[in-house]
Amino acid sequence: MKIETRREGNSAFSEVQCLIFDSMLNIKRPYDSWSILETLSVMLQKSRDYLENEWNKLVESGYIIKKDYWIINPTVEHRVREIVRTFLERKGITLDFCTREINKETEDQTKLILLIKLAGRISEWKGEKSITFIDYEWVNDLGQFCEKLVKKRIMFRQTTSSRRHSYRTYILRAWPFDVKDIILNVINKQINVKGLNVEDWRLIFLLLLSSNLRLKYETIKSNMNDLTEPELREIITHLKRRGILEESYDEVYLLRGLKEPLLQYFNTNIYPQIKRNIIENLKRKISKSLANLWIFAGIKRLSDLPIGEEQIDPFPIKLIEKSKITDAQLLSEAKKLKLISELDNKISIHVDILDEIENWLKSSIRENLIYIPADDIFKASSILRDIFSKCEEYVKIQDPYIDEETFYILKYIPTEIKIQLLTGIKIGWKERDMDRARRICKWIERLKNERRGKFEILFLGKVDTGDAPFHDRFIISKNKCWQIGTSLKQIGRGKDTVINELSKREKEELIEPAFERWWNASPKELKKKNLIKLTFQEWKKRIEKRAESL
Repeated sequence: MKIETRREGNSAFSEVQCLIFDSMLNIKRPYDSWSILETLSVMLQKSRDYLENEWNKLVESGYIIKKDYWIINPTVEHRVREIVRTFLERKGITLDFCTREINKETEDQTKLILLIKLAGRISEWKGEKSITFIDYEWVNDLGQFCEKLVKKRIMFRQTTSSRRHSYRTYILRAWPFDVKDIILNVINKQINVKGLNVEDWRLIFLLLLSSNLRLKYETIKSNMNDLTEPELREIITHLKRRGILEESYDEVYLLRGLKEPLLQYFNTNIYPQIKRNIIENLKRKISKSLANLWIFAGIKRLSDLPIGEEQIDPFPIKLIEKSKITDAQLLSEAKKLKLISELDNKISIHVDILDEIENWLKSSIRENLIYIPADDIFKASSILRDIFSKCEEYVKIQDPYIDEETFYILKYIPTEIKIQLLTGIKIGWKERDMDRARRICKWIERLKNERRGKFEILFLGKVDTGDAPFHDRFIISKNKCWQIGTSLKQIGRGKDTVINELSKREKEELIEPAFERWWNASPKELKKKNLIKLTFQEWKKRIEKRAESL
C-alpha cells in the first residue's frame, strides 16, 4: 500500500493518532485494534467509534499495516518514533515526569508495598514487561494502582477473555524509557538500600540465594551463628519495619518485588566487597593452617561431582540436596569459611569464590606450595635438603609428634646451624612404645654430641595426657619459614603432604613469636594452662620411670 504523504511535524497527526503510535511502540504483537485503543479509551474517555475512526485513517494512509499482527510500517517507523518522541516531550511525558509520579504514589509505606508487589509480578516476554490479572482480580488495590498509571500514560492496558476466564494485562512503558527501571530505582531509594549495613546484607544475601526468597528462621540462625539471637532478631525487626522482609510462622522471606532492585544494587555495590572479604579471609586461613586447604578441596570435589544444579543468576552457585552429602563435619567447617551457605533442604556452594581460590592456589604452587605425594621418599628427601640449605643461623622446628624418622631428617640440616626442636611429651605408654622412646633418647644424645651445643629439645604437653598444646608444624629460620601439612616423620611416607612457604610478615609477626612464647614460657605460666615443659633429661627420667612400672 502506498503511504499517503504528510507534511513533517506533529501537526500532521492528531493527538489520538500520536497516542496510537505511542501504544504500538510499547505493546508487542497486537492482534486487533482494540488491543491498542483500550488504553486510549481509559486516558481520553473517548468513544470506541471515534478511536477506531482515527485508527482507520492511519491504516488507510499506510502508516499501520497488518501482517500476523498489527505493526507500524517499517519504512516509516524511524520517522514515527521521532514524531512520537517530540509529542511526548511536548505533553510532558518524560522520564522525570514518570519518576515524580511514581514517587508521589509511594509516599507512605502502604503505597510503597503496592509498588513492591507490582515489581514482583512483572513478567517479561520479547521485551514487553507486563502484569496480568485473571477473573476480575484487577479490582484489588494493585489493579487500581495500575489503572492510575495507565491514566498517567506510564502503563498501557489490554482486556481479553477466553471461554473460561477474563484477563486484564497492564503493560509497562518500555519506550522511549523503561518504566520498570524507574520502578526499581524508586523502590531502592524509598527503602534506602544505601542505608543498609553489613549484617542487613548478610541476611538479604541468604534470602536471595533461596529460589523462593524464603528460609526457615533456624536455617538463617545456623548461617549467622556468630550473632546472638537478640542481635539476629533486631536485624529481622529492622528490615521488617523498612518493608524489606516479612515473617510468617517459622519462616522469613523477602517480598518478591524487591528481588530485582535489591539484586541490582547488591551485585554492583555490595557483593564484590563481600566476595573480596571472603576470599582474603580464606587465603589467610589456608596460609595459617593447611588443614583449611583440605576443607576447600572437599568442597571443590563436591562442586565438581555430577550432582545438584548449577545456577548463574543471581550468583554463580551450585545447589546440592543435603541428603546427598554424608560428611556433615565438612559442611560445618566449610560454612565457617563461607565456602557454602546452608539453605533449608540444600547447600549452596559459592562457585565463583571456589574458582578464585583455586586460581590463587595454582599460581601460588610454583612459588609457595610444595606438594609431596605419599610413598615418595626420594622426592621428600630432595625437597627437605633444599629447604634446609636455604636456612640461615638457626632452625626452629615445632612438631607435636616425633619418631626416629624425625632425626633422619634433622641430619639434613648443616652442622653449623643451631637446632631448636619443640615437641609433645607423649610417645605412648605401652611396652613397645618404651622401646621406641629409648631409641629416640639415643638419637637425641647422638645429635647433642655431634652438634656440640647446637641442638636443643624441649617437650611440652598437658599434665595429664602429655599431648602438645599445638597442632601445626613449622620450620622456622632467620630468613625463611615453612608450614608443613603433617609431621616431619611422615613426609614422603604414608600420606600426601603440602609444604607452604610463609611470608616474612607471617614469620616475624605470627609464627616465630608463638614458638618463642612456648619455648620460653615459665613453669608458673604453664601451670595455669595445665601444661608442663620438660628438658631432655627430665623427659628421659619420665620415660625410664614409666618403663619400670610396666
